Amino acid sequence: MQLVYLDESGNSGNNLQETQQPIFVTIINRAKANELDTSLL
Repeated sequence: MQLVYLDESGNSGNNLQETQQPIFVTIINRAKANELDTSLL
């Protein structure tokens, strides 16, 4: 299973087609996500 995280760094509301609005995507393996959660505690 993969963990997918999406983040937009601004606030353009519902205008998802805004070309000046960057969207960042991170995809990691669920096992690695569990390891990261454990190491941050």
